[in-house]
Amino acid sequence: SQDTLIRARLADFLQAQPDHAGALRVLAELLLRQGEVERATILLRHLVRVSDPVDPDLLELLSGELKSRDDAHHLRLGRAEALAAGGRGAEALGEIACLAERAPRMAAEYLHLLSDLSLRSAELAARSLPVFEKLAAARVLPEAVALGRGQALAAAGQPRAAIDLFRRMVRTWPKRQAVIETALQHLASAASGSPEPQYALVEMALRRRDFARATRTLRGIQVHDPDRYPGILKLYMAAVAREPKNLDARLGLS
Repeated sequence: SQDTLIRARLADFLQAQPDHAGALRVLAELLLRQGEVERATILLRHLVRVSDPVDPDLLELLSGELKSRDDAHHLRLGRAEALAAGGRGAEALGEIACLAERAPRMAAEYLHLLSDLSLRSAELAARSLPVFEKLAAARVLPEAVALGRGQALAAAGQPRAAIDLFRRMVRTWPKRQAVIETALQHLASAASGSPEPQYALVEMALRRRDFARATRTLRGIQVHDPDRYPGILKLYMAAVAREPKNLDARLGLS
């Protein structure tokens, strides 16, 4: 048929020019007419990625297809990506929330976008928290979801809740401590004088016996909280008891 011939020629053309917007769009629409939604969605999502800016007609196409294919999860993800690329973060987050409700097992495919949206503004961060909580309840990608939720809590203006979560993460997934410490360092740089992130970093450094780093971090704290010192002192004393000749541990204790 003519459609088959056009499809073959477009496929050949895209092998040579895989980012050609016009060819991607025509082939995707042809595949949709033929009922090959998943293959069409792959092309449409690629078209979103290579388009700058995203054509409003493309978003209209994705929206129209979703009206008749409400359970097409990858198509919904494509619409979310298009909305995000077009600066419509709240609407994109709404689509991700729908996916978290209907397709939590697909989280690996949209968690990065969810995290990106949550860091765009305090408002989006706050809106993202129920989505992270939904994924946490579904027990999918627990480490990545917890990290994204912690970063969203910080971005939403809830640093203490973020730090508490990061502390729990270190206890649960000690091998992820380096990643968690990086998140805490970002939080510390944006914490408006609050010493809480630095104290958490001191504790983590002490627990992994990096006494020099713990002491450097402790000395860098500008606003001290006396209530934090008993716990830190206890960790230093335990370190000196284990390693009485460790100069970094003794220096920190002093």
